[in-house]
Amino acid sequence: MLCAVTLRTLMGCGILREVVICAGARNCALVAALASAPGIRVWHHFEERSAAFFALGRLLSHERPVAVITTSGTAVAELLPAIIEAHYQGLPLVALTADRPAVYRGTGAPQAIEQAGIFGNYPTLSLDVRELDDLTVIEKWNRNGPLHVNLCLEEPGAEQLDWLRHYGAGLVPRKDEDDPPSPAPRACSLPARSDFPDPLVLVGDLLRSEIPAAVHFLSRLGAPIYAEAASGLREEPRLRPWLLSGGDAVLRTIPHRSVIRLGGVPACRFWRDLEDRPSIPVISLTRSGHRGLARECTAFPVHPLPDWSGDLPDKNRGNPVLPESQAALEACLQRHSASEPALVRALSSLIPPESVVFTGNSMPIREWNLCALPDHPCHARALRGANGIDGNLSAFLGLAADFEGEAWCLIGDLTALYDLAAPWILPQFSHTPKLRIVVIQNAGGKIFSRLPALRSLTDYERRLMENPHRIPLKGWAEQWGLDYHAHHGALTELPPLPDRLVLELHPDPGATEAFWANWATASRPQPNP
Repeated sequence: MLCAVTLRTLMGCGILREVVICAGARNCALVAALASAPGIRVWHHFEERSAAFFALGRLLSHERPVAVITTSGTAVAELLPAIIEAHYQGLPLVALTADRPAVYRGTGAPQAIEQAGIFGNYPTLSLDVRELDDLTVIEKWNRNGPLHVNLCLEEPGAEQLDWLRHYGAGLVPRKDEDDPPSPAPRACSLPARSDFPDPLVLVGDLLRSEIPAAVHFLSRLGAPIYAEAASGLREEPRLRPWLLSGGDAVLRTIPHRSVIRLGGVPACRFWRDLEDRPSIPVISLTRSGHRGLARECTAFPVHPLPDWSGDLPDKNRGNPVLPESQAALEACLQRHSASEPALVRALSSLIPPESVVFTGNSMPIREWNLCALPDHPCHARALRGANGIDGNLSAFLGLAADFEGEAWCLIGDLTALYDLAAPWILPQFSHTPKLRIVVIQNAGGKIFSRLPALRSLTDYERRLMENPHRIPLKGWAEQWGLDYHAHHGALTELPPLPDRLVLELHPDPGATEAFWANWATASRPQPNP
């Protein structure tokens, strides 16, 4: 039957090794077969949006395809945010969606929507599987983005389900060692070196497998490097002579005549401001091949990142050391120790080295990039494709599920409220990782107060933007069996840390405003005497 052959095909291609099932009547045939399949890691979730972001986290953990399996109807539409994120990150997320037979399309029958092509151009390959021949093109999927397999199924009877259980018991996914080798690193047909003089390098998120080639290239390039935490290069000792710290304030002071972006889209304002600097040549080297700017620039889809050779300089030109900017930042952090950036700095010094640190979008990722303690290595990750605050906690839990050390998540209060169902998955963890969910409680989206264009908002307009609230997270933590601790003011030490903790940090709003005002002054370029 179509269900059985589809599963056998996907397993034979190495696509199905790990699945997150969101069950319903329409996909019960898939559930019966997969529940019996040896070697398939099966998770289950009741909420499709969280499940899809959890699958993204699992994918980031081991860098192999992970499938989310849904029933028909609007359950399929819930996968769209994660599919979009996977598209812009160039990640192989698989959506295996059960559908009613094609004859129901356009009829308005229960749970019959137009699922074929529902994700638009975001999947790298979309298959509408009505018969066996529709599976023949599956090998065209290059794994540089999402895959959507929409499978038309009749509801099975009891005998068919029993047959599928027996069939599933004989399904064995392809072993890792049977995978075809990854493409060998190759030289890229890059523009001439003269087209990108005196470059400044911005490094966004990288997969772990991309880091060695990136280090090799950057160490040969010898240009100043601003590496964000999710790149895995922020504390890389082999790149120390060229690494910059100090965020946008320092980037504005570095002489450069071109920009090279490596990896995901940077979170820094400097990157966005390149839209208004068309005279600066920009090249983007990224998994997805998206240039990341609306203006004219060069983009290369390079996956895996190549071990570049060719027209690179014979000697490194070094990096201007800017101790004064680091000293100014340290002074601001010490002066405003109860501010949000100072709490992030203190937290970075208290987290054990080599921990996983997942930073949410909005302010946490920017404050970590600016303030986290240098030379304190950790495994930082983030969702920086197109994502805002959606699914961050679920992705963190997927990333942390098999991690043997400590796993820390740093998010804002609205990000936590946006993903309240995420901890549902915790009882399915095969071991008990040390999970620390740190929520910076600002009682609303305070990043909007930091945006220059929005500083003139009226109080009413600001409330509409920030969504202020007074919702503590203690009850949420208790609901999922998580320990809880609230902390107000400066952070000098951590409380006793149980295995699973929600730590709610309350920065002082006045101190936070004073920090940013002080830092804006201290980091402003000074005129030459």
